[in-house]
Amino acid sequence: MIRRLHELGLPLKVICQPQGDHQRQFLQEQDLLIEPRRRRGKLDPLFIRQIRGVIRQHNINLIHATDSTSLANAIWASYFTGVRLIGYRGTSARIRKSDPTYWLGILHPKVKLILCVSRSVYDYMKTVVKEPRLRLNYKGFDANWVDPQAPVPDAFPVDPKQHFVGLFMGNSKGRPHKGLEVLIQAFHQVSDPDSVLVVLGNFSQEAAHLAKQGPNRERIHLMGEQADAVQWLAQADLYVQPSLQEGLPRSVKEAMALSLPIIITDIPGPTELVEHESSALAVPANQAEPLAQAWDRLAADPALRQQLGGAARTRLTQHFSARRFVDNTIAAYLDVLPPKS
Repeated sequence: MIRRLHELGLPLKVICQPQGDHQRQFLQEQDLLIEPRRRRGKLDPLFIRQIRGVIRQHNINLIHATDSTSLANAIWASYFTGVRLIGYRGTSARIRKSDPTYWLGILHPKVKLILCVSRSVYDYMKTVVKEPRLRLNYKGFDANWVDPQAPVPDAFPVDPKQHFVGLFMGNSKGRPHKGLEVLIQAFHQVSDPDSVLVVLGNFSQEAAHLAKQGPNRERIHLMGEQADAVQWLAQADLYVQPSLQEGLPRSVKEAMALSLPIIITDIPGPTELVEHESSALAVPANQAEPLAQAWDRLAADPALRQQLGGAARTRLTQHFSARRFVDNTIAAYLDVLPPKS
């Protein structure tokens, strides 16, 4: 998004800790990057002072804060300025109006607009704030951001050409809503002898224990956190998102871009990205047996895998493109800014 906004000539500064050398290089070359001196909690005097200095030095009219910590500090920094604030909501987790911390951020009246990542998040937020303060804006993804010909990572646990590889990506330690334990239970019920389950991301001791306790334990590979996760995804024959609660998972969009068949749970968020029997298979959340049945169905049917994978990529490019996301973001900026900004 930053690259596109910059290409359109929108003057901007980005306060962030870059993720990776490529991002850092781009932001530095374009003189966009301002690294936070410190960012400790929702009331950090040093961070607030830094944001306020950026507002004054660069005549900032609008701040788009994409996380709750940045938003809370930006609110404090914007007092006695004309800066308008836009927030972001990427989860339908409950908001407690009785909790004052929410009034320091997303519920604060200085937040003029809240960009919601999915329809489910938007619909929930309507019960918390007035609808004119909300805007649905699916986070975009360019299918060309992934390389289907990526080389096999050195640490990949099997030869992907010799197995049917199902993969899940997500940090699930302390996050049972990611559904990893259910996925492992389901894989122990998978009957296809060539299938393997590869899991990227941190995991709980319970997940590790479950992996060792079933009939398919030799074919479950908990690989922990890995760099270049998309390179791993490119080796897969199937992507599984077993979540019990989810926003709009990037990993599903990456799988769509690679034309992979996908199994999701029938919960808000993932079901907005792909549709059952059209561009994915959807199974009931928190149920191992239907997930295992869907896995075996796809393992046995190459034509279905190709059909679902191709439809998923088409759906990504038509409905969740990066260009549409940027256009909607700019429209939100224009709606919030005063006419002469």
